Amino acid sequence: MGLNDFYHYEAFDYQDEKLGITYVFIYNSKTVGYATVAMSKIVRDEIKRRFRPPIGLKDYPALLIGRLAVDNKWRRKGIGTEICKWCIGRALALSDEIGCRYVVLQTDEDHKAFYEKAGFTLFKEEENRKGTTDCWFFYKIDI
Repeated sequence: MGLNDFYHYEAFDYQDEKLGITYVFIYNSKTVGYATVAMSKIVRDEIKRRFRPPIGLKDYPALLIGRLAVDNKWRRKGIGTEICKWCIGRALALSDEIGCRYVVLQTDEDHKAFYEKAGFTLFKEEENRKGTTDCWFFYKIDI
């Protein structure tokens, strides 16, 4: 299912079931993008030591960017980067409310460079059922 289909056909179901909340970003009364976020975790062994907090846990709390999309007319204008920054800001706010140390996401190889440029660190690559590669990234929240 593509990102456009998710937005139109599944986002409300995810929200009703509390599996993820979709935030829509609007500029001049036009929808320019969206992000769906949920709570998650990252396993300690998947993070290099220099990126770990000083307290040793098995898992660390994280905000998951489950979906992130920018309308085709608004691509290459910095909207995706701004949505990433918003997600990081949301995670920072959650870190004060319930505890959140990272932002995590999974993407395909085609979007790998975008997330690296946005400041995310690749921590795992694995082949999926379709025979393509899933890339897992994290962003450590500065507190």
